[in-house]
Amino acid sequence: MTLIDHEKTLPLQSGDEILKLIKAAVEHVSHSVVITTAELDAPGPRIVYVTPAFSRMTGYAKDELIGKTPRILQGPNTDRNLLAKMRKQLAQGQSFTCELINYRKDRSEYLVELALDPVRDEAEKITHWIAVQQDVTERRRAEETLAQAERLASIGAAMAGLSHESRNALQRIQASVDELAELGADRPELMAHIAGIRHSQDDLFQLYEEVREFAAPVRLDQRICYLDNIVHDTWATLAIKREGRTIWFRVHAGNIDLQCEVDEFAMRQTLRNIFENSLAACSDPVEIDVSFAEVLHLGQPTLRISLRDNGPGLNDEQRRRIFDEFYTTKPNGTGLGMAIVKRLVEAHGGQVVVAADFRSGAEIIVTLPRGRRR
Repeated sequence: MTLIDHEKTLPLQSGDEILKLIKAAVEHVSHSVVITTAELDAPGPRIVYVTPAFSRMTGYAKDELIGKTPRILQGPNTDRNLLAKMRKQLAQGQSFTCELINYRKDRSEYLVELALDPVRDEAEKITHWIAVQQDVTERRRAEETLAQAERLASIGAAMAGLSHESRNALQRIQASVDELAELGADRPELMAHIAGIRHSQDDLFQLYEEVREFAAPVRLDQRICYLDNIVHDTWATLAIKREGRTIWFRVHAGNIDLQCEVDEFAMRQTLRNIFENSLAACSDPVEIDVSFAEVLHLGQPTLRISLRDNGPGLNDEQRRRIFDEFYTTKPNGTGLGMAIVKRLVEAHGGQVVVAADFRSGAEIIVTLPRGRRR
C-alpha cells in the first residue's frame, strides 16, 4: 500500500522572487529602514536605500535622500559626543544602538531610536550599513510628562503635610519680629537686624508658596479674554517693583484680533513671572516690548505673544535650562518662576520658547490656541 502525503508542498521560489518579497515586507513595516555605503569618512557614507517610512519620518522624498549622507539629518542639538562614540564603534565593525536628536527637512527636531548593523559579504568585509529607526519623540514626551506628574504628586503630598505647621511657624516668627520691632524702635542697629529677619522670612514664604503652587494640579477656568488687557493689568500690578526706575514699556497690538480663550488668573501669573525676570535682569533704562502675531500651528489658528527686553540676554546654558525646575541665576530666586510659566502655558495647549535669533536681550515667545471666539 502506498502512503500519500497530504501536506501541501511549498512552491520553490527564485532568488529574485525572494528579494521582491523581502523588499515588499521591509517597505511596509512601521519602523524606518535606511541602507548606506560602508565608508565612514566624509563625504560618506552615502544613502543607497530608504523605506517610505523613513521619508515620512524625515520629510525628505526618496530622490532627495539617495546619494546623500545621513549627516543632512544632523543639527545644532545633535549630540556630537554620541556621534563620535558611534563612529568609533562602527570603525571596529560593531553594531551600535542609541537615541539621537535628528532634524527633519523643515529643520524641526525629533528624537530617533536607531540600531545600526554592518552588512558583510562572503569574505566578511563590511559593504554597507543598515539602520532601523523609530521616531520616539512622542513616547519620550509622554514618559517625561508621566514622570513629571509623579514628581509633582510626591511634592504635593509632602507640601500638604508641611502646610499647616509651616504656616504656624511663619506666623509665630512674624509675631515675635513685630514684638522685637516695638521694643527696639529707638535702636537703629537692632532694627537693621529685624529688617534682615523680615526679608529672610519673606523669601521663605515666597519659596513655600511657589513650591506649593507648582505642585498643585493645574485647573483652568478658560473664558474669552482680550490678551492686551491682561498684559496691561499685569504690568499695573508691578507698580511697586517698578518704583523709582526708568522703564519704557510698549505694547504693539496692531490690527490683530486679541481675543483668546484663556484662564485669566493663570495668564496674569504667566506674564508676571516673565516681566519680573526682565525687571531683575535689566539695568536702567529698561525697555520691554510686547507684540502679537497671528500664526498657524499644526493647521490651527494661534495667537503668538512676544515679550522682549534689553537685558544682557541668555547664554547657552540659561537658554537650555530656563524652564527647568529650581534652576535660577538670581541670588534670591527660587528657580520655579519660568517652570510655572511653562506648565501654565502647556496646560492651555500652548507652547513657550526662548527666541534663538534675537541679537540682544531676551525674548520669550508664548503661543496659545485661539479656542472659540465670539
